[in-house]
Amino acid sequence: SCVAWHPKEGTVLATGSYDRTVALVDARSARGDKRTVSLTADVEGVVWDPWEDNLVSAASEDGRVVCWDVRFLKKSVWDFVACEFGGVSDLAYSGHVPGLLATCAIDKTVSLYDTQNVSSLPEQRPQLCVSKDMQSGKLYTVSFYPSRPWLLGCGGSGNNLCLWNMEIEDAVQKQFGPRVSSPSTTTTTEMGTQEASSETGTKQEEFEAMMSSAKDDIEKKDSATATKNKKKKKKKDKGKRNKVHRRERFE
Repeated sequence: SCVAWHPKEGTVLATGSYDRTVALVDARSARGDKRTVSLTADVEGVVWDPWEDNLVSAASEDGRVVCWDVRFLKKSVWDFVACEFGGVSDLAYSGHVPGLLATCAIDKTVSLYDTQNVSSLPEQRPQLCVSKDMQSGKLYTVSFYPSRPWLLGCGGSGNNLCLWNMEIEDAVQKQFGPRVSSPSTTTTTEMGTQEASSETGTKQEEFEAMMSSAKDDIEKKDSATATKNKKKKKKKDKGKRNKVHRRERFE
């Protein structure tokens, strides 16, 4: 039902299935070797933590979100119910804010959780920061905008795309703001993210240039096709006139 490539190890793939398992597969293995863990319901989404690349998380149809350390799959790092009324349909980590996890659910809401330092918390589970009804029916997918830290998008049965500007949310800024807005306390991880952001910007420019080039190619091809069709039509009309002229001569 879902797949996610490892953010650094390009041959490692995590998959989620309707047989209630998450599997880790190395694409280099000719034998198809894999390691699996089980959930209590069908898997709806799977994602790697970009800040802790040994952690993989999955969401299931019964509303649970579970995280594992791939080095020790026998026991989950944390496990909690994110949605009691309907399943969690997707989840995503922010590439700009460490520990910011978003889930979307059938109950029409997007919820933001803080997964940082979970082991030091009494319940050893992510803290809920805020939930928001996105007014788009049952939600099926959620994603953070790659080049802006406070923009999130989601979609669902309402047949429209919803964007959430988290910059104006006091609770979000209080919980997560200091992690990205203080240059003087930039960590190595944050520096890596800034480099990744710069790389993302370059890739986005290259993508836009590629799309523009492709559009020009399509327009040229369409123009050439139109010209060719026009010439064919003229030739066909000329043939018809010649045929009529010959017929008139014989008559």
